[in-house]
Amino acid sequence: HYAVDREAIARYEAVTGEKVRFGAVAATRNNVSGNPLNEKGEPVNAKVNAVDFTDTKYDVFDVMVNAIPEEYRGTVDIICCAYLMAGNDITYIENGVEKINATANTFESVCDKVDNQIAEKTEIYEYQIIGGTKYRRLTMEELGLAEWSFWWSSRGTSIYTADKQSIGYKYYATSKFTKDDLPVGTIIKTDTSKGWYFRPEGWVGDKLNSDSSRPGEIKGKAEYVIEESFWSTFTVRAFNITKNKELTGENRVTAEQIYEIFAIYVPVAANVPDNAPPSEDNEGTTPDVPETPETPETPEVPPVTPDEPVTPPVVDTEKQDWAADGELKILCIGNSFSVDSMEYVYQIAKAAGVEKITLGNLYIGGCSLATHLSNAKGDKGAYTYYTNTNGSWSSTGGKKISDAVKSDDWDFISVQQVSGNSGIADSYDDLYELLDIVEPLNPSARIVWHMTWAYKTGSGHADFGKYDKNQMTMYNAIVNAVQTKVLSDSRIEIIIPAGTAIQNARTSYYGDNFTRDGYHLNDFGRYIGGLAFVKALTGLSIDNVAYKLDTMTDNNRLLAIDAVNKAWATPFAVTTSAYVEEPEIQVPDIPSVDDASQIPEGYRQLTLEEMGWQESSFWNGKTFSHNSNDSFHNKYYGTTKTFTINEIPIGSIIVLKQGESWQYRPDGWGGSGSRPGNVTTEIIVVTETWWKGYTTRGFNLSKTTGAAINGMTPEEIYEVLAIYVPVKQATPTVESSMCVEEVTVIDGKEYRALTLEAMDLEKYTYYYSTKSTELYVDTDGTYKRFFATGKYDRDVLVEGAIIWVDAGWGYRPEGWNEDNLNSDQARPVSVAKSDEEQSVVIDAAWWGIFTERGFNITNDTNLGEDVTAEDIYEIFKIYIPVEYIK
Repeated sequence: HYAVDREAIARYEAVTGEKVRFGAVAATRNNVSGNPLNEKGEPVNAKVNAVDFTDTKYDVFDVMVNAIPEEYRGTVDIICCAYLMAGNDITYIENGVEKINATANTFESVCDKVDNQIAEKTEIYEYQIIGGTKYRRLTMEELGLAEWSFWWSSRGTSIYTADKQSIGYKYYATSKFTKDDLPVGTIIKTDTSKGWYFRPEGWVGDKLNSDSSRPGEIKGKAEYVIEESFWSTFTVRAFNITKNKELTGENRVTAEQIYEIFAIYVPVAANVPDNAPPSEDNEGTTPDVPETPETPETPEVPPVTPDEPVTPPVVDTEKQDWAADGELKILCIGNSFSVDSMEYVYQIAKAAGVEKITLGNLYIGGCSLATHLSNAKGDKGAYTYYTNTNGSWSSTGGKKISDAVKSDDWDFISVQQVSGNSGIADSYDDLYELLDIVEPLNPSARIVWHMTWAYKTGSGHADFGKYDKNQMTMYNAIVNAVQTKVLSDSRIEIIIPAGTAIQNARTSYYGDNFTRDGYHLNDFGRYIGGLAFVKALTGLSIDNVAYKLDTMTDNNRLLAIDAVNKAWATPFAVTTSAYVEEPEIQVPDIPSVDDASQIPEGYRQLTLEEMGWQESSFWNGKTFSHNSNDSFHNKYYGTTKTFTINEIPIGSIIVLKQGESWQYRPDGWGGSGSRPGNVTTEIIVVTETWWKGYTTRGFNLSKTTGAAINGMTPEEIYEVLAIYVPVKQATPTVESSMCVEEVTVIDGKEYRALTLEAMDLEKYTYYYSTKSTELYVDTDGTYKRFFATGKYDRDVLVEGAIIWVDAGWGYRPEGWNEDNLNSDQARPVSVAKSDEEQSVVIDAAWWGIFTERGFNITNDTNLGEDVTAEDIYEIFKIYIPVEYIK
């Protein structure tokens, strides 16, 4: 008995170019029955109806894998025994021989055979093509993941567990590996999005390493390629995997979850499974393994710069007019680069005046035109399908190109090449055959081309070598490929010049800081890509698009609009930005650092609480360590909390008030900026350059003399480092009649609470934002635990307002985007009741994609008839800053 899911099937088919034909499935939980097919595609056994699994909605099947080639099957005694849940007789195959009465081989009996090694499970190895080389992912069994365990190569050759070392609760450990197990060219992938990283411990035989030679941690690298230097003198290596938090309680993760976070891909030629039959690749001897995945030779691509700007193709007016029905519908057949450019298209199009928007994106990471063509020919359900109709993306797996293209009356269908081949003109030849298949499926849609961007200078992408690791060489090659291969096909009506827009932006003062890893766009870059889509496809002006990301300044917005407008006017040549010089920042005279009582006019100093000081700790990349006795010598450091650009905006002033013998490192994350150095300058003005390349920053504070500071109190540290931020000029948006006259002072700031009438409290009612935009009213006792408020927009729940709830009570801040429901995944979480009162300050992140919010208030028990709205008003309040009240 063996289960195969759609993703494994899709990977197998993508690697082999063959369509998998499955064997029997008998009486599964969905009562789906199947049958092996002969070479004519006819069922072998007449007693069982054949099923084409690619057309079913089920994600997991119990299958006989009779059609999988021997090369991928391994050595097995029983491929799969059909079993019954319903008890009916059925024909099945065991060891290639037809049998009758499958009730003798139930699920349990088959599992017993496998467990007792009477039969072996079929193994379908997961293969993947990376940089032109075929890889196999190590299985969970090969990784040997051990919970709450870690290696310490300078102290022992045996594994440590949490029983012996309390710090072990932070780790998973793998088995040990030799160079034969992990040859040069092996790729280690880590999900760094939530701070995961690893340490590759190492030994020479059974010898310990000194503390000084213990391998360091590998942080912030989503992909790490093993080179000769990785092995150096080591003969054995193993991995500790962590995010530097105890993996206990609600943070506990399973080995299966770690397997999704940490993956090792081994070149197939260097590590052929023992049970794999001889093939051309492994028969006789093992071929030499290149140090890095091989990259096919690429013909030289001459730089191309048109003598005159090339006018974008004229739109065929016989095709569907996107604005005719008032709705913009875009489908991308793409990869991660289409994910980047499409990320903010919904919000930008809304801001440009489009009322209704439907977006789709067929995604396979690193997918080329050749793979798209193979998938289209085989009608393979190989894609993750992202959709967006309300400002939030959701996804489903196993989608076919044909199904997506026919699923809606798309205005535009976008196609693109994989980034590594985007400047290789010869690789575009598959485009024409792909369009032969796609266009007839939805003939009214306009076919458009997404022209992507060149890599960042210094990018470590394996394919950058195709362009001599030169950004302009790559950009010019992309332009050449599009002009010679794409424009020649009259079916492609519009070019989306995202790559030129990014290149234009790179000529600005912001520089080459639009990627997060050297090739994928960061949020600012994604914003530019989204503008390029909206401008190119709608023809609407983007000059007055007010929408921008919270991490951007208004000057960033104008820079992006300028880059896209110039790319649309001149799509195949770089145009210098109008923002070459960073705008000057007008700041008042800064008081002497010796006089801590002076605050610059129009500024306020962040409070001690806002600074978030923690002693015996330091930031390093995504890592936060807080333990004065550990090996990092944290007693010499302390940290602030982390800040966004909204918390330390452009024009803020950072002051070392006790500059002598003190220093700070303004660490940064979230973009392509390198790790900052220590700062001893007494006064720094925060500019766009200070923020560029980062979305979040936090400060390490230490002595230049190397003295310990773990004995200092937060109040003493507060006298060392000060941050002054401009005082926002609030725009009053809340009617005075909605607020009580009484002023409440919270942390030195004045507020007025919404009135009882403005709260609009209703008993025994409840919002459920994933199911309805209206209130549910109790009819059967289901909602007797709740009071609900009215709904509010951003003009009432302004940034800086405070939501307060008394001890013993909690609430859920439901949310909607316009009149659209949210998916189940997007429903806001509850603020659970607590033994203490709770306050939340509303900011841009709290609003997120929502345009309206309302509250369910409860103490998790049915509320008696004697509980009134007046009672709830004393339990739950919303405080509005007085400067926002008209």
